[in-house]
Amino acid sequence: MVKLNMSSIFKGKNKGRVSEWEQLLRCAIEAISENIKDPEDKYVWVIAKSMVGCFIGFFVKQKLLSRIKDLKTTKIKTGLGGSAGNKGAVIVRFQLDDTNVMLMNCHLMSGKNKGSSRTDELNLIFDSAFKGVGKNRKYCIENHNMIFIFGDLNY
Repeated sequence: MVKLNMSSIFKGKNKGRVSEWEQLLRCAIEAISENIKDPEDKYVWVIAKSMVGCFIGFFVKQKLLSRIKDLKTTKIKTGLGGSAGNKGAVIVRFQLDDTNVMLMNCHLMSGKNKGSSRTDELNLIFDSAFKGVGKNRKYCIENHNMIFIFGDLNY
């Protein structure tokens, strides 16, 4: 997504690169959708979130779009004690009908014998995600029916 240097790690702003990725993904989805006859079965772009080398793009079928509610995104920096975005997570959460779903793309620390540190890092992400958003931590990880965790987990 971006060149890893001190500026990109701390500032994390490279809108040009993110826009390129978004456009590439949109074009790919449109190309796939060309062969779909029913417009309601075509995929549409919903939202994206990025942080240095992490990106998450969310697409749904057109017929599901009106059933998506409470759409939110966040990013959690865990690199260099939480000040750098070279490690951490980008997250999309939403409600589909009565089901709360969280999609989490993580980039955790690497290194041998750091399994418990990676688990601590993941727990920090869980605890920090959507903290202070909504009443009574409505959006915290425990209040989701389905949670998908993927990315460079280094386990």
